[in-house]
Amino acid sequence: MADAQGQRRNAGLEVGNACLAEPSADSVVAVDLWISATELGDKFRARGCHDQIVALQLDANRDLPFGEDWFDAIFCMQGFHSFGGSVEFVRYLLLYLREGGRLCIAGSCFSEEFTPNTLPEVYRWADDWDTEYSRYHSPPWWREIFERCELVDVLECSELEDGLVMWEDEFLYRGERASWSGTWLAEHRWLAEHIFYGRDHHPYLTHFIATVEKRSGTSRRRPSRG
Repeated sequence: MADAQGQRRNAGLEVGNACLAEPSADSVVAVDLWISATELGDKFRARGCHDQIVALQLDANRDLPFGEDWFDAIFCMQGFHSFGGSVEFVRYLLLYLREGGRLCIAGSCFSEEFTPNTLPEVYRWADDWDTEYSRYHSPPWWREIFERCELVDVLECSELEDGLVMWEDEFLYRGERASWSGTWLAEHRWLAEHIFYGRDHHPYLTHFIATVEKRSGTSRRRPSRG
């Protein structure tokens, strides 16, 4: 994007789970469905970066109020699997990314794909199955989504080296915050079982990161959303 004097400025879009601690772009728009713009604004103000970030409470699955080719980078930490797991959505989101710009997503996943018939029994009882696990996919699955959209080059799409350890760290963090109460342990026993299972079996819970770059000559290929 350009400022009022026509000078090129870097602009970033963060979608879901707004967590930027120190924005590297000149300006950032943070979009979240569940957190109010006021709450997001307070968070960024506390970090001293509210002058660079505009917070909006919007549904990313609906038409976003931005011009095409507006952003230099689009980033989503942890939430993309809940709303962006389709070729159609990726094509739609890329409307707002300039040619040569990058889309980066990162979050939880399974190490490999499975079918209902091959799903290990341990994963069949989980508070998060319907809302989270059922939408988790493997890094190769995400790579295929990006390749099928035919608008980007995949620069990286892989499991993080310590992806399983990150699950262990999160469990320990949650437990410590709850003072390891009996109630908390009873409610989260399923997650401990899943983490321990993944140490010696497949598929296991892990984390991934993917970065893609929008190809030149693709900005005018407005996609159909079905």
